[in-house]
Amino acid sequence: MQRVIHPLTQKCSDGPPIHWVAVTIARLIAAKMRLTIYQPWTKPGDANGLPQALRDSLFMSSIEILEYTHVLNSDPSTKHWRWLFRTYTQWFCIAFILGDLALRDSSIVVDRAWRIIDREMKEWSGPFAKTNRGMLVSNIYLYSWRI
Repeated sequence: MQRVIHPLTQKCSDGPPIHWVAVTIARLIAAKMRLTIYQPWTKPGDANGLPQALRDSLFMSSIEILEYTHVLNSDPSTKHWRWLFRTYTQWFCIAFILGDLALRDSSIVVDRAWRIIDREMKEWSGPFAKTNRGMLVSNIYLYSWRI
């Protein structure tokens, strides 16, 4: 994912790396809050739980969260803070995307979702992968490939 520069954040994006990190984290938090607000009503694979337009929006928010997280973990200018960014796995976003992929027809957005999910699962390691949530997400991922 390329650095997206919004006119309101141009000054931060052109400044030192910490400014770009702050803007990216703000975008990540905004997308995460949107997903968190609707989480109680969201069940992966439940087409009746939310209107389709809202499901599409939450699907995109989940993709963006994983993309922003990946950029923060891989951009050379953020190497000083990488230890912090790697302390949290966006497991709910991964689970939501995997559950929703079963309901979606092939499209550019679905391909984008699979790319980020595949990348996340290739990097799936560390203590989280061995937790109950980590193993559950791994199993959902493996099952998704069989559908």
